[in-house]
Amino acid sequence: MLMVTPLEHKREGGLSVSGELRVVVMETDADQRLRECDLEIALQEARADLAAGRVVRESVEDHLKRLGAMATGPNR
Repeated sequence: MLMVTPLEHKREGGLSVSGELRVVVMETDADQRLRECDLEIALQEARADLAAGRVVRESVEDHLKRLGAMATGPNR
């Protein structure tokens, strides 16, 4: 059974299928605010990693080599 909550008096609504929330519908400005919050959190985490020394300084070439080694792994 499909159930839709109208957005008449709310900024967000949900789409449920068999009682399970499957999709959230919101106004575009609310979505933009969430995106900005996500980016701000990512920036804070990156700054904290940098301050704590949890970074690797390397050239682009070395970085790509390291990523390639991580993708193939020791068992591949």
